[in-house]
Amino acid sequence: MLVVAKILNMKDKLLQQIMAGLLYKKTVIWTDLKINPGASSDNSDVIYAAAKIVEVKEKIDDFLTKSPGYLPGRYNF
Repeated sequence: MLVVAKILNMKDKLLQQIMAGLLYKKTVIWTDLKINPGASSDNSDVIYAAAKIVEVKEKIDDFLTKSPGYLPGRYNF
């Protein structure tokens, strides 16, 4: 029974990483297209979205402040 629980836990962690990676790719594309995900208007920096989306958006903003114009193609966990 313990082995089944470990396998299911691994599956859940793997799915979380896959979804975070896909969310990052989508957000990078939307950033390149100047689409603000979940914002109330075009000129607003307020994001009305899930916590994971806000976390990814903040990570992208940190990357842009450290090295302007460059976003890595992969999500760093």
